[in-house]
Amino acid sequence: MSSSYTERPRGRRPADGLAASRRGGGGGTPLLAQSRLLVQAWLKGPLKIGTLLPSSASLARAVAAQVPPDSSGPVIELGGGTGPLTEGLLQAGIAPSDLVVIERDPQLFRFLAERHRDVTTIEGDATNLADLLGPFGVTRARAVVSSLPIVWLPQPVQRALFEQSFAMLGSHGPFIQVTNRLRSPVPHDAFGLQGERRARIWTNLPPASVWVYRRRSP
Repeated sequence: MSSSYTERPRGRRPADGLAASRRGGGGGTPLLAQSRLLVQAWLKGPLKIGTLLPSSASLARAVAAQVPPDSSGPVIELGGGTGPLTEGLLQAGIAPSDLVVIERDPQLFRFLAERHRDVTTIEGDATNLADLLGPFGVTRARAVVSSLPIVWLPQPVQRALFEQSFAMLGSHGPFIQVTNRLRSPVPHDAFGLQGERRARIWTNLPPASVWVYRRRSP
């Protein structure tokens, strides 16, 4: 998430010759196998992985509950990992055609593309959001969901993430962030945003909070 890609982003649309299946080829992948993939990614870049354990179903439901049900446009997920939040969004009723998942790590990207064959998955750096989504015709978003370890990112990188995300979200769309911290993981006032913690899931390992950010009203 902290380095940039200059090459054309790799991605997989549902129409890339893969059968449509909500759970895909890896939907039943055991928790241990998913954790192993996250550990491997963490060893390559410790500050680029938010957690070594996949998010729980309870956390995924709490995240999905923050997506506006009456808005149009796709939901953009930043840092798909092994896909538990992706699965939660789908189970909450987000259509696969309305979900775009971005993952920087090549191994996790391949895993996601196989697990969720009916979802558009893109390999690339979330700080290049417009460049990544442009080839897929995505210019607006209903919501952005992030499980990036945003608290560890330098403030200029945080600012780039918010600026590019809210360029897609407009004035009312939410930026939904998962964090292990009780407090806001970013100085949202400095970015001209309003932030509110919407949920704290103690049963997640480790316990996690769901924060929602919107542009501050003039």
